[in-house]
Amino acid sequence: MLGVIALAGGPAAEPRLPRAAEPQARPAGATAPLRRGRWTARDVPPGWSLLRGAGYQVQSQVAPAVAVQVLAHVEALAPLQAELLGGGGRRSPGVIKLIGDRQLFAELTDGLGLAAERIGVFDPEAREILVLDSGRLFDERRPSAALRLVEDATHRLSHADLQRILHLLDQATTAWTDDTARTAAHESWHHALHDWLGSAVPPPQWLDEGLADWFAAADPPAEGSPPGTPPVTGRIHAVRARELFRALEDGQLLSFRDMLVRGDNQYLVRPEAAYAQGWSMVHFLLCHPEPEVRELPARLLHRFRDVKHAEQATAETFADVDLDALGEAWHSWIVHLPAADPLADLAREFGTRLQPSDLQGPLAWRQAYAWYRSNPHAPTRRPLGGPAPQDG
Repeated sequence: MLGVIALAGGPAAEPRLPRAAEPQARPAGATAPLRRGRWTARDVPPGWSLLRGAGYQVQSQVAPAVAVQVLAHVEALAPLQAELLGGGGRRSPGVIKLIGDRQLFAELTDGLGLAAERIGVFDPEAREILVLDSGRLFDERRPSAALRLVEDATHRLSHADLQRILHLLDQATTAWTDDTARTAAHESWHHALHDWLGSAVPPPQWLDEGLADWFAAADPPAEGSPPGTPPVTGRIHAVRARELFRALEDGQLLSFRDMLVRGDNQYLVRPEAAYAQGWSMVHFLLCHPEPEVRELPARLLHRFRDVKHAEQATAETFADVDLDALGEAWHSWIVHLPAADPLADLAREFGTRLQPSDLQGPLAWRQAYAWYRSNPHAPTRRPLGGPAPQDG
């Protein structure tokens, strides 16, 4: 059951903080520190709302209607996550902080190792999921960070070309904007796994992040579905599919075997390619037609929890698996993945006249457009090998 238990609009009462709880950053206009962990009604700053579900409390700086949908989706995923883990542990009560202010989000996540472009993180010490609201919620809201043309570029284009470009930029903005609810779903897996493992020893990162993206890609049940209908898993993660496409073309993916044994380093040197490959491997295994292959991710998690050693758990789980054959089947699958991207359409149609410098918006989006301009004949479907050679 979900419920709004507090909605602050006036001055907030000074919260009563336990000694172990350190106040976080102070939101603009608030009269009290923003407390870590769970809140009572007295802790709610002005402009925030407090919602309570079965397993999560949502502390929201964004519209309560958005918070309700995020909470409902994350809690609907919890039984599916528990089923994959096979029991053996209980998730601790958690907190989801939905933040509408980018500066505040940066202050709250300082020290948690979050990359600049990320909008979500799980803080295991506070049992908190922190999410910066992107403005996108299951494609229902307009994204806030738009990709635009610089003014000078508009004067060089015909009216018809300008309208077509603006349409593609609008599509690209929607396609490239992270989804608030899906980000919370991604981080909720990290919370579930952290509590289930009960250890600070990190699991294989390709498996952990790949499963987080598996749940992030899940869709809510169709409108009109009976109460209690679970989210729909097994969906293609569109962002990861596009990242996988470019990494494949650039020769930045490891073989399936190599990703199993030395993939964690990829998350440091090539994070975009690593996240994409981790998701693709998990998706491939969980959607495989053979039951024994579908069971491999769960078997690896259970073995890892027993031995608390990623390499040993991996070797034992995959000991009787023909990794060469499995890797070939995975590769055959990823080269046929749909990787539609409005930025690719923009580059193919206007790449000779529209420079990356003619665009305004997030750097990663403009870099993707530049990549498509430089690879007009992609896909070439290069074979997998090791990482691409590096200068020096």
